[in-house]
Amino acid sequence: MRQSALAAQSLQEYPNHPRTTTEVVRARRRVSQLKTWPGTVLQEMEVDLGPSVFGVRRWWREWIELSMSAAADRHAWRITIRNMIETLALSYMAGVVSCFHRVNYILFCLIMTAGVTLCVSLAAIACPIDITKCQFLLAVLSIIFLIFSLVCIIVFVCGGYTRVLHAVYGGVGAVLFSIYLAYDTQMLIGGHRYELSPEDYIVGAMDLFVDVMEIFFSLVALFNESE
Repeated sequence: MRQSALAAQSLQEYPNHPRTTTEVVRARRRVSQLKTWPGTVLQEMEVDLGPSVFGVRRWWREWIELSMSAAADRHAWRITIRNMIETLALSYMAGVVSCFHRVNYILFCLIMTAGVTLCVSLAAIACPIDITKCQFLLAVLSIIFLIFSLVCIIVFVCGGYTRVLHAVYGGVGAVLFSIYLAYDTQMLIGGHRYELSPEDYIVGAMDLFVDVMEIFFSLVALFNESE
């Protein structure tokens, strides 16, 4: 009798909880389909055991699951559209930046970018240090770089253009995105604490492409020879 009373009370407090064995299996299957990170956080918080865990409505919980599910992220059209947007945006940016510099200077930056990319990639593959563990450090460095970028914009707007500050900005950006290149390389090749699944190789390739383009832009700002 007491167990029946507790079960009835549980159904009244948590009406959206899985009640049957089939619902529990489906809920656990949805949890297993979440990404490793940040899906692990949702799994630890038992996202599928009811809306009371988050204090949100059922539709909001389902939206969170859908947005973070591996199946949705690997959808062909979704990946194609995202890659097209990133490629067109970075290509347009590279074209605009190249218009303000000499051809020889752009070729020099391209050669430097290729050299940096090759060296960093080989170092990331052969290096015994697991850079994928440094996610928090990369996040902190990115926030600091963002604040520094805003300070540079304010200085350029208020006090005029400064070549030295622009070069410092480019150097810091080149170092930061080189670390990101090593991080994404280790994530792609696997064998470390955090790694991409074999189904995410397209996402990993796009991450490497973005890192290489950001290194190129940073080197252009570092040497800073505009016409």
